[in-house]
Amino acid sequence: SPVLMVYGLDQAKMNCDRVFNIFCLYGNVEKVKFMKSKPGAAMVEMADGYAVDRAITHLNNNFMFGQKLNV
Repeated sequence: SPVLMVYGLDQAKMNCDRVFNIFCLYGNVEKVKFMKSKPGAAMVEMADGYAVDRAITHLNNNFMFGQKLNV
């Protein structure tokens, strides 16, 4: 399955449910996992490549809770 890497998440305000709710607007989300080695980063596993393309197009370089997202 295609996987997205998301950087720039505010750890105090973001959790798996919120990340899931944001990315499910662009396709089926299989899994969300926060990276322990990189604070503020998460992996989002999507069902297909088209969902990944839509999410990157709409969410990359946008601001969420004052943090700039890099998808």
